[in-house]
Formats: sequence, C-alpha cells, structure tokens
Amino acid sequence: MGISVGVGNPSWGMGQGGSPVINPPSSLGAGGQPQVNSLTLQIPLPEVVPIPDAHGFNPAGHVAAAGVTIGTPIPGATVNVPDSCYAVITGVTITIANMLATTNVTWSVVVNGVAPQAYNAITIIPRVSPFVSAAFDFLFRFNGAAIVQVIFSNLDGGVYDIGASVSGWYWPVASDARWKRLGQ
Repeated sequence: MGISVGVGNPSWGMGQGGSPVINPPSSLGAGGQPQVNSLTLQIPLPEVVPIPDAHGFNPAGHVAAAGVTIGTPIPGATVNVPDSCYAVITGVTITIANMLATTNVTWSVVVNGVAPQAYNAITIIPRVSPFVSAAFDFLFRFNGAAIVQVIFSNLDGGVYDIGASVSGWYWPVASDARWKRLGQ
C-alpha cells in the first residue's frame, strides 16, 4: 500500500559530509517540461503497526490456588474495546506455578465469549517445574464493542497459581478509513 507524490524527477544522493543532495531534472518531457517521476510512500496497515491514535493494551491477571474449573476468566486479563473501533490481538502470555507431570490446564483467548479458531486450547507441555511462562504471537482482527478475556480450565484436580496477559491495540473506525485512504 502506498501513495504517489509528484516531485519533479528528484535524484537522491549523498553529498559531502553525508548530507542528502537533490540533483536537478536530467531530462525533459513533452513540450520541453521537466519529466515528473513519482515516489511511493509505504504506509503500513493499522492491523500491522499501530496508527497514531491507536490505544495499546496489555492487561495481566493472576489466580492463586486455582483448583478444578472450566472456562474461568482470569481477573485483570480483560480488555473492553469501545464501539466504533477496530482491534487486533497480537499475542498472549500464559504462566503457571507448581506444575506437575500430570498437569492438564488450558488457556483460551475469547472475544465476546467466543475463542478465535486455533486460540481456544493453548497449553504448556506438562513437566515438573516451579514456574513456567510461555508467549504466543498471533494476529487476530475484530470489530469493536467487544470484551477480550483470557480464560482457563484446570481439568486434572491439581492446585496451581495461574496467570495470563493479552496484548494488542484498538483504533477508531474513522481513523482507519482516513489512514487507508492515504495508501490508495
């Protein structure tokens, strides 16, 4: 995605001392006018790089002594995305303390109570460890008026300290349209 800007055939180079130099037009077009070239400005999509009025998020939460449970939200690992916004989730980090070789705990990222495909059963391979943390990068875009949560299920009967954080950003729909028009 990029925009073209007529600039009068610039020829960029480096002058003495490393300062940029613009050479005059080197050829004439029809009617004796200088030939006009264009430059392309690459503008990343707001889903890839936050635009100036995006709001980042990375809330984290923790549950101490979590016993057997299914689909329990982790307090603090929640984001409320306003209406008339777009949002993107870029990753999740999960933690567990006092893990055993028989541990069977899963985490899910949910948007309005529904897990995006492939993010509904994130887990760590069981092992004996006092503390394990794992980060997962992904990109999931959705419309606003949403509640993003990290939930967990403990299916093995053990008691663990469980935590999670979810990261990403959201931005106004109006800004999205303006930003994308720049790239046409």
